[in-house]
Amino acid sequence: MELALEDLVTYLQKQYRVDTLGGHKELLENCYCPGNMGMEAVQLLRNKLNMNKPQLQKRTRK
Repeated sequence: MELALEDLVTYLQKQYRVDTLGGHKELLENCYCPGNMGMEAVQLLRNKLNMNKPQLQKRTRK
C-alpha cells in the first residue's frame, strides 16, 4: 500500500503540480483528530518527495 500511495502522490505532483502534502489536522486549527494514524506516512512521503507542509488555517465561525 505504501508504494501505491507514493505512486499516487508522485502522479499528482507531475500531473497537477501538487507541491503540498498534509494530514487533515495540519489544515485547520482546533480540528478534532481520530489519532495520529497516517501522519507518519504523510511526513515520510513529504520528506521523500520534497513536498511542503500546508499552512495552518484558522477556523472562522459564521
